[in-house]
Formats: sequence, structure tokens, C-alpha cells
Amino acid sequence: VKLMADSNVGLVTMHSNRDTEYDNLTKVMCQFFSDNLKMLVDGGVDLNRIILDQGIGYAKVADGEQDYAMMRNINQLHRFGRPILVAISRKGFGKKLFNLDKEDRLPVTLVAETAMFMAGGRVIRAHDIAETKQLVEMIDVINRNYWFK
Repeated sequence: VKLMADSNVGLVTMHSNRDTEYDNLTKVMCQFFSDNLKMLVDGGVDLNRIILDQGIGYAKVADGEQDYAMMRNINQLHRFGRPILVAISRKGFGKKLFNLDKEDRLPVTLVAETAMFMAGGRVIRAHDIAETKQLVEMIDVINRNYWFK
């Protein structure tokens, strides 16, 4: 923590408890971020340098259901007032659901990124930069245009 406090770089903090079953993953994850942010800020890290990462793809359980719940519940992280990382490009859920190889996962990646972006995930880690840029630009165009008669 001291190293981060003494630097001026950004910090991504990720929830990553592998192989753990949860009764309420969203509640546990929010408690993790609450505790983690407090520890970092109390240690001198500027809150404005911190981004939250749910840890999607770091298999909590093998069936992927927890990953889908994290995608769906991304809006629960807004309470922390920090940017939320969308880091799902080519992740294993494309294989689990559709038996897709990594190079064939672009469509399912873009659908999931769209849902998470529209729910407030604003920092996107992507392999397919041009397509992801188009996704963000298209959503922005849709969101800023109105037609009144």
C-alpha cells in the first residue's frame, strides 16, 4: 500500500476469491470493495486513482453463473463512486455457453460489453479495439440523440 501511496499511478483493485461458493456474491463483493477501498485510502492512496474490477473470469465456480451475476449486478458498484472496469474480452464464458474458441468470441464479448457499458462500466479492457470503439461510439450516439415532434 505504501508503494501505491507514494506513487501517482492508477490502481485497479480486483475481487478474486477463487473456488468459493457464495450465498450472495454481490453482497460479499461490495463488502470486499468497501473494506479494500478503506484500507487503501487509510494507507494514503488517493481514492481518485482507484478503479474497481469485479474479477469476471477468475472462476469463483466452474459453471460461470457467478460471472453472469457479476455482469448483471455491475450497477451495484456505483455506490463506491469509482470507475468500473469491464474486463471480459474473449473470456471463457463464450466457451462455456457456446463452445467458442477464443478467436470466435467477439460477438458474445460485444454483447456482454454493451450490457455492462450501459449499466455503467466505463473502463473497457479489450482485445478487439476497433470493434469495441465502434460499440462505445454507437451507444454514445444512441444516448445523445432525441427526436421530439
